[in-house]
Amino acid sequence: MKINVVTSFFWPVSGDVEDYPYNIARIVKESKNELEVLTTDVWPDGKKIERQNPDEYKGMKIKRFKCFANLTWFVKLWFPVFENPDIIHCCGGFRHPHFLASFLKRKNAKFFISPFFPMHPKQGLLQKLYVKIGDWTINRFIVKRANCCFAETEMEKKWLESLGAKKVVILPNSLSDKAFVKGDKKRFFKKYKIKGKIIFSLGRHVPIKNFEEIINVLKDIDATLVIGGETTEYTEKLKLLIKELKLEKKVIFPGFMDANAKADAYSACDLFVLSSIRESLGTVVIEAMAQEKPVIATNTGGLNEVVPDKFCLYEQGNLDELREKINLFLNDKKFARAIGIKGKKKAIEKFSFKKMKEKYLGAIKNA
Repeated sequence: MKINVVTSFFWPVSGDVEDYPYNIARIVKESKNELEVLTTDVWPDGKKIERQNPDEYKGMKIKRFKCFANLTWFVKLWFPVFENPDIIHCCGGFRHPHFLASFLKRKNAKFFISPFFPMHPKQGLLQKLYVKIGDWTINRFIVKRANCCFAETEMEKKWLESLGAKKVVILPNSLSDKAFVKGDKKRFFKKYKIKGKIIFSLGRHVPIKNFEEIINVLKDIDATLVIGGETTEYTEKLKLLIKELKLEKKVIFPGFMDANAKADAYSACDLFVLSSIRESLGTVVIEAMAQEKPVIATNTGGLNEVVPDKFCLYEQGNLDELREKINLFLNDKKFARAIGIKGKKKAIEKFSFKKMKEKYLGAIKNA
């Protein structure tokens, strides 16, 4: 079959959200179906992506379309064009212009969606009005007519069913086999000249990641904080806060980290912390679990279904709770080890690429 994977961003853009359509594309390619990825021609910040000739990644054919406007960091105005696919799979972009355009242009193609719930909680009055009206009119109409909706969590599944979805398959993002291979922690310590305990956090530097929350409790914690990820203007705001709190010697920004650098950091850290305002799943938490590390994450989105133990959750804004749990993990090695082992077991059983592939190919067969 010919399958189009439609996504706001694809390679060379990478990250938590972008890894999902990449994994779907990889499954389609490995299953010998005809694949074409339809995406924008820009980075999230609006800069043009330098096109390759041919435009592909690891044998995955990519067709890039002109971005007419950067509505937000994630929302772009662009319109895909299809050439008689059998299946159109929109990954993310629920409530985005290309989501509706793909549905209207589907013709006889089966229509799959992976919406990545929940949506951004910080909304103005007009945005809230748009969301409420859109979800119960146009978006509800589309969801009810989708041949298959993929949810990363049970919470997302219930939300899709509330909009009238007739077929929902739980299909969380997965990790590659390489994600379970230990990194070189000695290399990481040597590169950044770190002595002592390490708290690691990772993600593109945007306000929704809420790194300030970890920084604000750091003065009461005996550890170095490493915040990995692509730097932005938001990074400069974090540095100002760090300077104000006189924590310059306790925070390191390594910038963008490839797979090897991430593995080294996971291996070297004593604890991984995710302080996001919202996450649909939180792949970086699963990556840390795969490296047998204890994790702490905000109790938002699907994270309560991801972490190995409910103790690993904290309520956003509760700095006392965050501080207490970080110190407990850093000081109680036996407890931290037990949570780490529990986390790795869950990562293997629930978030392997093999598991994702089996479920997705089953959904294609059923459609």
